[in-house]
Amino acid sequence: MDRSNSAFTLTPWIYALLFFLVILIWASVDVITETFSSLRKLPGPFEARFSRLWYFRHSAWYEASSPVGLPWQDLFTDRDGARHAANRRLVANLYSVTSLRAMESDVEDCLRVFVKQLGDLSQTQKPIDLQFWMQCYAFDVVSQITLGQRFGCLDTGSDRLGIFASQHVYLKYCAMVGIEHELHGTLDWILSKLPPGQLMNGVNFTAEQLKKGRARFDMEKGSPDRQDFMSKLFRLHHENPDKFPESAVFTTCMTNIGAGSDTTSISLCAVIYDLASHPRVLQRLREDIDAKFAELDNPEFIPFKDAQAMSFLQACIKESLRLHPATGLPLARVVPKGGVNLLGKFRGERRRMIRSTFYESSRAPSLCRSASFVYFMSAISPS
Repeated sequence: MDRSNSAFTLTPWIYALLFFLVILIWASVDVITETFSSLRKLPGPFEARFSRLWYFRHSAWYEASSPVGLPWQDLFTDRDGARHAANRRLVANLYSVTSLRAMESDVEDCLRVFVKQLGDLSQTQKPIDLQFWMQCYAFDVVSQITLGQRFGCLDTGSDRLGIFASQHVYLKYCAMVGIEHELHGTLDWILSKLPPGQLMNGVNFTAEQLKKGRARFDMEKGSPDRQDFMSKLFRLHHENPDKFPESAVFTTCMTNIGAGSDTTSISLCAVIYDLASHPRVLQRLREDIDAKFAELDNPEFIPFKDAQAMSFLQACIKESLRLHPATGLPLARVVPKGGVNLLGKFRGERRRMIRSTFYESSRAPSLCRSASFVYFMSAISPS
């Protein structure tokens, strides 16, 4: 009896000891392997050899950014190369220049509201938050061409639906959970049991517009007159429901809004900042724009195709994009089977990822002579 009780009492401790020994052996093997690895001489945080916790400073988020449980993976987060290529072919035509030009009138509608708001704000002679207004403009444009309905941020001058807050919460989640992406499924399940928070604002608006769009599509028998993304996606689903399920309509629309709005507003702000910081470049660009308006007999807006042909304008835009990429996240890629040689060093395939940010690649001396906007502009526009 005493022996039985003694064994019963000691059993939990034995389990704990075995668990500790397994962890100790695993950690020892990992430390020895990494200490004598061929990559030990490469620069970088020492703790990065043993853990992903150091990566809180520079996080990847492909796993945490993807939907859980949906049959359709969006093009930005799908890591299956063959599936990504097949899905991309289905929607590639929707993103062509020809297709986007058909939506130009929607962009101009937003521009009219934006210009009026800026005119009214200028009358107050008070400072404004340009980034906020660019975000209003970008979100309204993207929602207009995607859903056929603006969020209404420009009209009210506010984040009336909480879309900005929703986007901010989403990106914070992606950045943090992306470090330990194995937790994504569990956290998604937990969040689904809690009251909906700010994260659902954009999702709810999109779902509401899709419900209306579906009813309109059924009523109009798939009329080809509507040119917004949502209508085109419903037509694609109607033609090929097996390859392009209805969940793909929702995911593609959400991807447009989530990936297109913030990056657009950031890029617009970067261009304006660089131009405002370099008056000579701004003056040269204004002269080009005035000349183009005169050439086109002073239209309300310069058409997209004509703006594309303005070489100095395009140079200003591209140089600002190079110096201030809209996303600072790393382009994480898994080392292929068999490893790879990069910069004279061999990278094995075991748990290896190669990462590089746009900030690094776009300022590489081998690609550009200078990191200075004014240097580049003075080289093509001496004054």
